[in-house]
Amino acid sequence: MHISTKYSGSQQREVPQLALLQATLDAVKGHLAILDNRGVIIGVNRGWIDYAKINHLPHAEYGVGLNYLEICKPSADLHDPDAIKVSDGLDYVLSHPEPDRFIHEYLCPHPGDPRRSRWFSLSLTPFDFDGERYVLMAHEDVTEKHHLERTRKLLEAGIAQSRSGIMITNTLGTIEYVNEGFTHITGYAPIEVIGLNPRILKSGKISFETYLGLWSAISAGDNWKGQICNKKKDGSLYWEEMSVSPVRDSDGVITHFVAVKEDITLQRQQALLLKGVIDASSDAFFALDEHLRIVEFGHQAEAFLATPRESVLGTNFVQQFLTDETSRDAINTNFLDFPRDFFGKTERIKMRKGNGDLLSVEISMTSLIFQGEQRYCGFIRDITEILRKENLLLEAQKMESVGQMASGLAHDFNNHLHIIMGCLDLALMEPAEGEPFLQNARSAAKQGMALTRALSSFARKSVERIVPANVNELITELRPLVQQTVGRRTKLAIDLNEDIFPILIDVNAFNNALINLMVNARDAMEGPRSRVTIHTKSLELVNVESSKYDLPAGQYVVVSIEDNGVGMTQEVIDKALEPFFTTKPEGTGTGLGLSMVYGFCRQFGGSVHITSEQGRGTIVELVLPAMSMDDPSSQRMN
Repeated sequence: MHISTKYSGSQQREVPQLALLQATLDAVKGHLAILDNRGVIIGVNRGWIDYAKINHLPHAEYGVGLNYLEICKPSADLHDPDAIKVSDGLDYVLSHPEPDRFIHEYLCPHPGDPRRSRWFSLSLTPFDFDGERYVLMAHEDVTEKHHLERTRKLLEAGIAQSRSGIMITNTLGTIEYVNEGFTHITGYAPIEVIGLNPRILKSGKISFETYLGLWSAISAGDNWKGQICNKKKDGSLYWEEMSVSPVRDSDGVITHFVAVKEDITLQRQQALLLKGVIDASSDAFFALDEHLRIVEFGHQAEAFLATPRESVLGTNFVQQFLTDETSRDAINTNFLDFPRDFFGKTERIKMRKGNGDLLSVEISMTSLIFQGEQRYCGFIRDITEILRKENLLLEAQKMESVGQMASGLAHDFNNHLHIIMGCLDLALMEPAEGEPFLQNARSAAKQGMALTRALSSFARKSVERIVPANVNELITELRPLVQQTVGRRTKLAIDLNEDIFPILIDVNAFNNALINLMVNARDAMEGPRSRVTIHTKSLELVNVESSKYDLPAGQYVVVSIEDNGVGMTQEVIDKALEPFFTTKPEGTGTGLGLSMVYGFCRQFGGSVHITSEQGRGTIVELVLPAMSMDDPSSQRMN
C-alpha cells in the first residue's frame, strides 16, 4: 500500500476505499500525492514512485510520512522564491475555509547539466473528507510545453515586430492576421483589413494570369514567389516581392496561407535606372563572381564581341575572352592577377570575339561586395575607331615634325651633296691623286644615307609590330634625326648605359615617342646654351610602395630626356599628360604629344614620370618593362 492508514479511522471501513483510491491515483498520469491537514504526505501514486526512482530520491517510502511544509521551509528561509510561493500556497489551502486551487510553475535546475533542467507545474487542490482538510498535490513535467509556449511567444513577437509585411489568410483568402510590417508597407491597420480579401491591395497593373498562377500553386501545396505591383491605402502604387506558403495541420490538410512581403519599390527604381544607364551606354557592362565566372553580360558586349549572353553566363571570363594569344599582345597585362591589376585604371587590351577574331578594347573594373558575396564589375569599350583616329593624328604629327625639319634637312643634304660634287670634280681633275677625294665623297654619302634612313624609319606609316629590341640601338640609329629635331645650335648629349635590359616594343611607336619628346624639349629651350641629354639605364623595382613610378615590382628600362629649358610648374606637370593640353601659343601645337607618349608607355605596361622646376629645365622619363627572364631572348643586350 502507498497510502498510509496511520491517520485513518476504522480499518475495516477504509481499507477497501483506500485500495480503490490507490488504483485510481495509479491510473492517473503525472506525479500525485495526498497531504493531510498538517501537510504530511499520506499517499503517493505510481507516477510519483517512478519519478522518485529515476531521480534516486533517498527516502524509502518516497516521501510518505514526511511533512511537505517542512521540506519547503528550509528553502523558503533561504529566500528561494519558488519555495516561498509553494510554502505560502500550501499554508493557504490548508488553513483557508474555502480556498481556491493553487497552481505554480517553476524551473527545477539540474545540478550538473543545465540542458537537463526541467519545468514543473505544481497544483494543490484542497478537499474535505470526514470533516478533515486534505490536499491533492500534482506534479507535471511541462518542460516541452513550456519550451513550445516560449517558442510561440518568441515567434509571435518576431512576426509582430518584423519589418517584413506578414499576412495570414484562410483557404478562402480571408485575412486573419497582419503584422506591423504590413501596416508600415500598405498603410492599413490590422482592424481595417482583417476579415477582408487581399484584393483590396490590387493595383490593376498585374495580369489575371499572374494571380491565377499564384492561387493554382499554393492551392496545390506549393510555394509561390514573385513581384507584384500593389496599391497602398493612400492610393499610391508600390512594388513588393512576395512569397506565399501553405500551412498544414497535423493531418496534412491546408488550413491557411502565409504571405511574406518586402517593399522593393526603391530597389526596383534603382535597378531600372541602373539598367537604363547601362543600356544607354555605348560601353559594354559585365559582372563576374568571386571565381571570375560571368554573371551578367550587357547587350553591347553581345554585339561587338559577337557572343550571345546565354552562351557565356557561368563561364570563366579569362578563359572565354582573354587567351594566351591575347595576353601576349597586351604586354602590360598579367592575367594571372586578373582582375586586381585592372582596378582603378583603364587598360587597353585585345579580347577574343566569338568568331575568333581579336578586338582592341579599353577595359576598366571595380570590386564590390553584393549581398555578402564578392563581385567584379566593369565596362568594355570598343576602341577600334579611336585607334584609327589616333593613328591618323600620329601620322599627321609625324608629318608636322617632318615639315618643321624640312629646311634643316635640305641644308644638310646640300652640304653633303656639295662635298660629294666637289670631291668628284677634284678627283676628275687629278685622277692620279683622286683617292682621298673619293673617300671624302663616300663618307658624305654615308652620312646622307644615315639621315635618310632615320627619317624613313620615323615617317613610315605605323603598323604595330612588337619585337625584342635594345633601346640603345634604337636611339643610336635615330641620332641624326634627333639632332635635326633639336637643331644644330642645341648641344645633344647621349649617355647610354651599356648594361641594359631588352624590351618588347613597337619600334615605330618608340621612335615617334622619342621625337615627340625632342620636339617638346626644343620648344622649351631658349638661347645659345640649349642642351638636351638622353640617358638610358636598367631599373629593378623592389619596394614599389616607396617608388615614384607607380608600377608593380619588376625589371624596367628607363629612357630619360633632360633639357635646360624654361621648366614647368606643378600645376602644368599635373595636366601635362592630358590630351589636348598645351602651353604653346595657339596654332603651334596639338596638345597630343605627351598624351600619346603616355598612351604608348601604358600600352606596354610602363609609365611616364616628369620632374621639372620653372627656370631649371625638365626631365621626362619613359619607364618600360623589361622582357620576362623566362623568354630565351631576354638575355641582356650589350
